[in-house]
Amino acid sequence: MSVEQKIKEIVADHVGCSEDRISLDSTWDSLGLDSLDITEIVMEIEESCDIEMNDDVEFDTLADVVKYVEENGPINRERFP
Repeated sequence: MSVEQKIKEIVADHVGCSEDRISLDSTWDSLGLDSLDITEIVMEIEESCDIEMNDDVEFDTLADVVKYVEENGPINRERFP
């Protein structure tokens, strides 16, 4: 499973929708997420991807999240082969 697929899975599970509804162009607002939702999603991404995300970085789209995780790994591939 790619980083993109894993992040889409995490977001879709949190939002309660299918992954088909989630795209790299999706924003937190377009998904109806508030700051608590975003915090919970970021924490799950950190745990799943074995990464600590910088609080100073703002993500406009899910593409930004994917790029950050890919560039700042390490990624625990055993969790999502």
